[in-house]
Amino acid sequence: MKSELTCRERRGAIRCNRVYTMNLRMKTFERHIWSSLWHSTAAILSLCVGVLLLHKMFRIVELAIARSLDLGKTLGLFLWTLPISLLYTVPLAALIATLFTYGRLFTDREIIALLAAGIPRRKWMRPALLFALLLACASLLNNGFLIPKAYRELDKVGFGVGIDPFQALQPGQFLRSRTRLFSVSTVDKEARTFRGFFAALPGGDIKRSARDRYFLVARNGQWKSDTSFVHLELEEGALYHFSSRKEPRTLLLSFDSYAVNLSLPHDVSPNAKRQPFSVLFSRYKKEDQIEILRRFGFAVVVVFFVIAAIPLAAPQSGGHLRKGTGSSAIGYGLLFYFFYWLLSFGSESLIVSRGLPITAGLLPYFVLGILDFLLWRYR
Repeated sequence: MKSELTCRERRGAIRCNRVYTMNLRMKTFERHIWSSLWHSTAAILSLCVGVLLLHKMFRIVELAIARSLDLGKTLGLFLWTLPISLLYTVPLAALIATLFTYGRLFTDREIIALLAAGIPRRKWMRPALLFALLLACASLLNNGFLIPKAYRELDKVGFGVGIDPFQALQPGQFLRSRTRLFSVSTVDKEARTFRGFFAALPGGDIKRSARDRYFLVARNGQWKSDTSFVHLELEEGALYHFSSRKEPRTLLLSFDSYAVNLSLPHDVSPNAKRQPFSVLFSRYKKEDQIEILRRFGFAVVVVFFVIAAIPLAAPQSGGHLRKGTGSSAIGYGLLFYFFYWLLSFGSESLIVSRGLPITAGLLPYFVLGILDFLLWRYR
């Protein structure tokens, strides 16, 4: 009421009431943008994370069978893969959510009403900017603390290292491990010995044609494993070539002793990814500097993406809206997204291979800053 009296004394009651009503409507409009951004982000994140988890599901199921994990530990594997998935999906979700939100406002002509009322674009971007800052802070917490913890927890059960399939062998049962099939009549897992061994292997395992299949049988044997291989030492057996042609099974050799090395998955993450910020800053080696830059950069880029998405979704030039379509805005946004990753991975590879200073890793963000300025200036 005090503001109305002040306005009435200076400029008149009619104009004062209009300013008060416009402020109230602007706050309602900002709350609408705020809610739409978060709901869109949650929906897009759920979709992207679900696709990535589906990709990892077969690996997790294989690990659960090989290590005889119970249901609780198996579900824990799915949960610990979430922070790693968010590293790449949060920037994409923020970009697409901003494009959807402001693109819908552009299509419904609500932005035209704002511009007609004299409200510049920098005012109705405030909810998006606050949204980007909060999401960037959450991403930084995830990148700096949850992801290293997730890598360490997954490594405890062998998710990022080779899986020894012989630990899951049961007498008289077939065990499938990727493209291999194993069976034993008896097994001693403590002594790592077995009897009545049978295996169906691809040719690459025994240094033959990878397109063919081979049967390996032995009376008894033993095994040992490391993070890269399972080493088999077999006794009194034979190797057969299996084919669906004229001769379905051909004896290649009989042996008294035979050694085979079966390769295991070796996608071990670099050591720097497993370390918290305190360890990275204390060591501060070249790989640690790259990892620090990556964690901060993948969080800060959310702000760059949101700032770029607003002029892409609602183009404006000289105070007048130009014609555009939502599909073109999404296309430009995805192009912007992949262009950033190309610059990011390219700068990291140049730092490692060419010995460039760590400041070269700031190049992607410098380029994104220029593109954001040009979009806001000319679009």
